[in-house]
Amino acid sequence: MKILHWRRKICPRCRDRNTRPSTRRKRLESLLSMFLLRPYRCRTCGARFWRFV
Repeated sequence: MKILHWRRKICPRCRDRNTRPSTRRKRLESLLSMFLLRPYRCRTCGARFWRFV
């Protein structure tokens, strides 16, 4: 079965698509999520980054 990864975000550090949504930790991050900015974390290099949803 072919798995489509068109929704996966690309890590800005290592350019890999092996990412997952990161948990929001602080009030500022909850506020940013109201503006459709979500935190992601790369599973390969561990970098944390934000992307517009």
